[in-house]
Parts: sequence; structure tokens; C-alpha cells
Amino acid sequence: MIRKKRKGFSSAVSRKTKQREEHEDNLFGKIAVRLHFLTEDELEDCLTLQHKISSQTMMRLGDIMAKLGLITPKQIREILSHQLGLIVYCPTCDTQYNVVMFHPGAAIPCYGCGKKILTPERTLIPGKDIEVYFAQ
Repeated sequence: MIRKKRKGFSSAVSRKTKQREEHEDNLFGKIAVRLHFLTEDELEDCLTLQHKISSQTMMRLGDIMAKLGLITPKQIREILSHQLGLIVYCPTCDTQYNVVMFHPGAAIPCYGCGKKILTPERTLIPGKDIEVYFAQ
């Protein structure tokens, strides 16, 4: 009985970890498009490829983009620097949010439990970051 519980817990943790990785990859792709490193269509192609190969092995979206020659390692580092601090977890229910579109310090409601989540403060580079984070 304990083994069953551990197995179930382990698979639930694995699913949650995979969901977090997919969410982070989605954010990575959005930032790559906002920085004009690739087009929406190229991003869709990469996401489709990622889903096709994910049953065999998990491959990060940036790795796929680089293997296809769409972005460089330097561009990957730039995207990751933008991505830092933009994934926020509700402190009450651990629901994950992509807050890239919210201004620093904004309060957003958690859809899981209703509590307010504050988006992290971050230094914005005038022009570039405003375009990346808040472009319409």
C-alpha cells in the first residue's frame, strides 16, 4: 500500500515537473519572438517538433531552436536573462504563472485560490525591455 502511494506521488511530481518545464519553454518562446529572434510560425514549428519528440525524450525548446539554426547560444543566454524572475508561483496553492506581460509590482489574482500574487520587481532597460515585456 505504501508503495502504491509513493508511486502515485512520484508520477504526480513527474507530471508537475513536466508541466513546469513546458510552461517555462512557452515563456522562452514568447520572449524569443518578442526579441525578433524568430517568427511566430517558427516558434509553432519548434513547439510541434518538441511535442513529437517529447514522448521519447524531453528536449528544451532553446535546444531545438539552436539545432534548427534559428537562434545562437548568445541569443539563448539573452532570452534566459529576460526569463529570470518571470515565472511566479502562488505562495498559497503553488499555481504557476507567467507574469511577463505584467508590470513589476502589479498584483494579480490567483485563479487557483483567489489570493493576490505580486509580480516581482525588476530593472527594466528603457525601450528594449518595455517592448519585450509590454508590447501589444
